[in-house]
Amino acid sequence: TDILQIELPGNRESVVVSLYSTDGTMILQNTHRTAGAVIQINMSSVSPGVYFLRVESETKTFTKKVVKR
Repeated sequence: TDILQIELPGNRESVVVSLYSTDGTMILQNTHRTAGAVIQINMSSVSPGVYFLRVESETKTFTKKVVKR
């Protein structure tokens, strides 16, 4: 599927979701206002490969590896 879902339970802050290639190039970036929501990222325009997903809020930041097949 071309939809990446990110669950942010209990988060009431807006978040910035960024996707980077392995060489550090930003592929996409979106700002979402959440309230314990599931964020859906459309990756249909992204080529298969390995990427890094970064989610930043006012108080937390995390990065995860994503593989699109």
